[in-house]
Amino acid sequence: MTCPAPFDVGGQEGRVSHHRAPLRVRSAILLLVLLAPLVCRAEPKAAPAMMTPAEYRAELRRLVAAAPRLDDRSESAAVLAALPPAWRVKAGQHEFVVSTDWLRGELAALRQKPTPEIRLRIERRFGRLIADLDAYDAPPPDSSNDRRTLSAILAGHEFSAVHGPTWLDRLKQRIAELLLNLVGRIFGSSSFPVIASTVVYLLVGLAVLLTALWVYRTLAGGKVQPVVPECVPISAKEWSVWLSEAREAAAAGRWRDAVRLGYWAAISCLESRGVWPPDRARTPREYLRLLPPASEHRPTLSALTHIFEPVWYGSQAADAATFAQTVADLERLGAVSSPGARRPVPLRDLPAAPEKG
Repeated sequence: MTCPAPFDVGGQEGRVSHHRAPLRVRSAILLLVLLAPLVCRAEPKAAPAMMTPAEYRAELRRLVAAAPRLDDRSESAAVLAALPPAWRVKAGQHEFVVSTDWLRGELAALRQKPTPEIRLRIERRFGRLIADLDAYDAPPPDSSNDRRTLSAILAGHEFSAVHGPTWLDRLKQRIAELLLNLVGRIFGSSSFPVIASTVVYLLVGLAVLLTALWVYRTLAGGKVQPVVPECVPISAKEWSVWLSEAREAAAAGRWRDAVRLGYWAAISCLESRGVWPPDRARTPREYLRLLPPASEHRPTLSALTHIFEPVWYGSQAADAATFAQTVADLERLGAVSSPGARRPVPLRDLPAAPEKG
């Protein structure tokens, strides 16, 4: 039997190296896989070349000419390969970027299912792009006549006060901007909850103060409802009292008052008999209309009304004869002095009417 040497180190190292070699290879491959996206992402992508409007128009017309042949996969593949991510066009001081994503999508759809509708959409889109380019290159229309007409209109007197912002307007605008910035800082700061609560309390206090002021003015300025209504009906005073006051006014030579009091004596007399319901707001004409045409009192009340209205509301003078006619009409209504009324003044004791000069 042969036994291995106690210090066979060389044979052991050979076996360890044989097992470590595949592990290093796998680690290198894994590192390359992880770094590959970073290397690809770091590679700069070339930007599309800048084109002039003429070159852009030529490119669009080339694609329009190739549109009918896009059903061919090789033709569509060639167009797609030469298609930049976008067309960059520089016209004077302006630069335009026209994306080609729409064309890539249409070509992908055309390769999956070639249809005339897709080709028609592509041709129409190219037509619109060419039309937009032609409209941009077209010279602007001559607007000199329009400018002269507008200048003549603005030179009129109705536009003489029209002007740009003055220094005062600019000052107001600057002040408004400062106030807005200040309010923005206040409401944007951490003290906003405290300020908001203060404003709410002030508004509530103002509302309470206004309510209290309104209640005070209502109670202080309101009138106390009287126990006896102010607008009492005419018949609340007996007709005999009206007549007595009329005679006293006549005795004092106040003929207009005598005629007025005599008329209301007649109204009180008829109202106390239930001819109409009491209503102090009626006018003499309304009292007269309440009597039916067949009423026996209508002619008498009509005569009293035609005496009273010109004397009291007009400028007609009254005298003893006028009052005597009023008393006669009252007697026809049956208005005679009752025992409990004031003692009437006899007509013979009335002063004579003043002689007309």
